Amino acid sequence: MKSLRSLLSYLFFRFRRILFLSTDRFGKITAGAVRYAAGEYLYHIQVSSEDEMGYLADTLNYMAEEIQKSDDYQRQFIANVSHDFRSPLTSIKGYLESDAGRYNSRDKEEKYLERLIMETDRLSKAYAVDAELE
Repeated sequence: MKSLRSLLSYLFFRFRRILFLSTDRFGKITAGAVRYAAGEYLYHIQVSSEDEMGYLADTLNYMAEEIQKSDDYQRQFIANVSHDFRSPLTSIKGYLESDAGRYNSRDKEEKYLERLIMETDRLSKAYAVDAELE
């Protein structure tokens, strides 16, 4: 009877430990998934096991890294497109503010008008590229 009680006690505590470890790992994975859903892609799920839970944690960590890379590329792309739009607009504004129409010389006026046309064409091309990407 004593050995049966010892065996049951051992099995109970062993089962409780296994359940606790699984619950703890599952809790870490769940917490990581919640943080990823909130956009915290730099968070790393700390589960180091060689079973399905470890594989799931590694997969979620990899997914978060790839999403972070994609977000970084997107931010860089938007910055580049914004710059491509701002450059011609700044040039156009500068030529208009420089009183291009007040020059007595027809050559200078034509030069400024050609430059304005060139910058608006450049802006149109940048817009066309942006429209194609949508």
